[in-house]
Amino acid sequence: MHKKIFISVFSLLILGLFIIFPAHSNSNQVLAADTTVTPHEKPTSDPTIFLFIWLTTGYSLQPQSQYTYVGHPKTLMTSASLSIWDAILHPLASQHYTWYTSSNNGSTWTDMKKGDQDITVAPTQVGETHYQQKVRWYSLFPGLFDPTAYSKVATVTTLPDPVNAKSLKVNADERYLYNNQKDSVSTYVHATPFPTNATGEVTWAVNDTSLATINNKTGLLTANNQSKSGVVTVTGTITNNDGSTVSDSTTVEIGGGLEDQTVDEGNTATFAIKGNFSATPDSIAWHKVVNGNDTVVSTLNSRTYTTPKTTYKDDGTKYYAVIKISQDGQSTTITTNQAKLNVNFDTEPRITLDSTIEDKTYTAPNNDNTTINSVAKNDNIVIKGNIKDDNVNSKLASGLLTFKIPSDLNVADVKIDGSSTSNYLVTNDSDPSTKYLNIFDLSFKTTKTHSFELSGYVGSIQLDNYQSFVSFKGVDNNDDELDGEYRSNILNINYTTNNITANSSDIDYGSIGYKNINQPVSAQLSNSNRIALEVEDKRREKKPKQIYLSEDKPLTNSTGNKMNADLRYYYSNGNFDSLSKGSLLILSTKLGEAINSIYWSDKTGLNLYLYNLNTPKGDYEASLTWTIVDSVK
Repeated sequence: MHKKIFISVFSLLILGLFIIFPAHSNSNQVLAADTTVTPHEKPTSDPTIFLFIWLTTGYSLQPQSQYTYVGHPKTLMTSASLSIWDAILHPLASQHYTWYTSSNNGSTWTDMKKGDQDITVAPTQVGETHYQQKVRWYSLFPGLFDPTAYSKVATVTTLPDPVNAKSLKVNADERYLYNNQKDSVSTYVHATPFPTNATGEVTWAVNDTSLATINNKTGLLTANNQSKSGVVTVTGTITNNDGSTVSDSTTVEIGGGLEDQTVDEGNTATFAIKGNFSATPDSIAWHKVVNGNDTVVSTLNSRTYTTPKTTYKDDGTKYYAVIKISQDGQSTTITTNQAKLNVNFDTEPRITLDSTIEDKTYTAPNNDNTTINSVAKNDNIVIKGNIKDDNVNSKLASGLLTFKIPSDLNVADVKIDGSSTSNYLVTNDSDPSTKYLNIFDLSFKTTKTHSFELSGYVGSIQLDNYQSFVSFKGVDNNDDELDGEYRSNILNINYTTNNITANSSDIDYGSIGYKNINQPVSAQLSNSNRIALEVEDKRREKKPKQIYLSEDKPLTNSTGNKMNADLRYYYSNGNFDSLSKGSLLILSTKLGEAINSIYWSDKTGLNLYLYNLNTPKGDYEASLTWTIVDSVK
């Protein structure tokens, strides 16, 4: 038999253009799989179900097309329901069923005169038979406006021999069922065998009947209405003709629509309505319940609600949603369960540490609370600020508060919360410009906020600037060190010597000869920038000053001979004054004006004027003095 089948199929593959596959009795063949059947009546559209509310009338379980073999009965099962609105309009109506059958692809249909919801058929010959059901809702007598629904067409294909299933795929119409409604909520699970023409029977079971029960034949899964939540496993098993079985499972969640949420303190929590939304609700109002007080927190018609950032006080708060939906002038309401918000108390410290700095002795115009400028010797410097732990559930018990300060700051007083303390120790750093003032055992067990203040006096100035800050490290009640070091903002100290420093340049006029007679010779300075007098003015208060240049000793050689020449100071306007006449005023400043360095050019500054060469040859030197004095103006 197998050899003949193989040869026949092989021949078909080669001669596929010429051979027509005969309708012989191969039991693995699927007959009329894509035959188009004309229904007795147009099937009613699948119902629209919002969560578990029927918005339109129709079938939740359609009669399923099945495969069987000669003499083996099959049962066609259905389930149809009225919409919530039709149920209101027809409160006393009951279901009345009629089955129709066709064996010629729907060309003609026959009323089977059966009024049962489910029917069992036992085919006696190979082929296809089609079935369609009508359900009509009325009380005593049918009427013109009775709700009516027609099922889809189901085909029973009869094979000559049974076919065993090798595998099974199970799925559910709904993956979430509510457990807190007055009427129990249901859905159907379905099984698809492989091969699809398997002729065995499928039965159903669940692993926890307290969560949900199931009709072992129809696959109708019904959730409990006692508010018991969990995940139920649904298993379908197909039993083959030879007694072998194949199974598959799926899961369906049972709940009240919302799940409890757990978040760490400081984070938000999001509650989401579960279940299938097949239509847009008219409104969704979110409620919050605290100590029995119920308030509406959102009416944005959203399936989700996100709380503000949580605090420990939010622990135990409950949330629920009220969903309203309407159609054809009728409305209904669905209320979810109350889901609990669990807030994990955050025990990590939330430290804020701020500091300021002030020069109590002198206030520079460009100072602010983090930077002091023109700081001089003996100035009184004060660093103060606050440290706070914003977490009332913090595991912080105490800690070490440390001031990083310049080594030239002599500590005078330290205060905590306004009172002087001696509970500190000053230690040096490997950097000679830095030292640390450490305050021990600053307690946070009862007091969560502390103020601090350090006062000191500046010693000898060794730096141009320095960056200071305050830091903190904590321990818990077991004296175990907590992770992390907290630092304040940077505090800047910019120093000044509060004086004037000046350095003069040596002057050289080179070799003098006949060509230089009766004309000025420019001074050659010992620096390339032509700075005659380099001045650094670090005074905090710029009082008016005057700079004079005088000749202490005229140009003289080693034997005492004087040069027949004159040192003249040329100004930018071309005028000049001779140093031989006495001290010359070179520069004057105004109040608040800094003294700048004095630059000479080729035509300005101190030039040598040679009268004649009635001067012995040799090297000549002169001694000059720069003098900076207070202005008399």
